[in-house]
Amino acid sequence: MNEIPKKLQYFIEIAPYLIKLHSSDIAIAIVDREKYVGFFRGKEIDFPVRPGDRVKEETLAYKCMQQNKLLSNKVGREVFGFPYIGIATPIHEDNRVVGAVVFLESIKKQDEFMQMAEVLYTGISELQAASQQISAEAENLSSIGSGLGGLSRQALDHANKSSDITLIIKQIAQQTNLLGLNAAIEAARSGDAGRGFSVVAEEIRKLSTSTKESVENIEKIVEAIKITYGDIAKKTEQIDITSDEQVSAIQEVNAAIQSLFTLAEQLRMKAESLSQKD
Repeated sequence: MNEIPKKLQYFIEIAPYLIKLHSSDIAIAIVDREKYVGFFRGKEIDFPVRPGDRVKEETLAYKCMQQNKLLSNKVGREVFGFPYIGIATPIHEDNRVVGAVVFLESIKKQDEFMQMAEVLYTGISELQAASQQISAEAENLSSIGSGLGGLSRQALDHANKSSDITLIIKQIAQQTNLLGLNAAIEAARSGDAGRGFSVVAEEIRKLSTSTKESVENIEKIVEAIKITYGDIAKKTEQIDITSDEQVSAIQEVNAAIQSLFTLAEQLRMKAESLSQKD
């Protein structure tokens, strides 16, 4: 049986104390050039190796001895069910590599932190996309409200112009009625010779009366239309104001979400840096 080099023996003796002094959950493996000569598990972190097991070529301990330098490596939870970082350094005696010491540090908490940061980042990204869509729809609604307001004002202008037209027709009816009255007077003066003219005069007066009644009905309808379009104009103006307020509020929400997005990105990067070693 080969004697364990003194420096490796020192690490075997102090390894339990190093584990207790370390704030993180760590395990320590000590190897000579061929095999594990000591392994000290952490609170949860453990590996399927024991003293006497041969050191495999793919391990960090073997590689650090071969390259004669400190090496580190991050391993995901897919290997042993938990993520960890391994740091291995060669041990020298009489100017030659006699073995290596490997510190295995669990980064389970950092990994969970990283996952939470990723979930937060993804959630805020989706919220940002949804907010941007709502903002675009609100701006579109505001544009539609403005367009409706313009159309309602145009319709009200047309209704007002209709009132001008009915006024002209009313004046024509009054003139026609006056003309019929004058014609009736002249027919009466003409006696029998003016009977035919009297019939025409009567028809003119009936037309005037009928036109006047129609104009009055049109005026009532136009007035009702004006009131309706006036109400529509007020409502669309309120919609326009509300839409503008919504756009402003959504823009403020977007700004807040952007700030959260930036913080989530910083948190994600911080979490990623915590789970790595230089």
